[in-house]
Amino acid sequence: GAVIPASKPLEAPLPKENEKPIIVIDAGHGGKDPGAIGASGRHEKDITFDYARALREALLKTGRYQVLLTRDSDRFI
Repeated sequence: GAVIPASKPLEAPLPKENEKPIIVIDAGHGGKDPGAIGASGRHEKDITFDYARALREALLKTGRYQVLLTRDSDRFI
C-alpha cells in the first residue's frame, strides 16, 4: 500500500507578552451520555463536571491563566 507521511504535530501559538495562557478543561460526558453510573447511582458526568469546575476556580485564583470549560452545563457535546 501507499505510505502516508506523518503529519507535523499541531503547535499552540505562544501567548503574547501580556496574555495569560489559556487552559481548556474537558469534563467529558454530559446530557444524554452519563458515563459510568456508580453503585450509589451517581453519574460520572456529574462527578467530572464538579471536578472540572473546582479545577477551573483553583486555576483562576492563581491569576496566571484564562480557563475555559468545554461544557458549562449538563449537555451533550
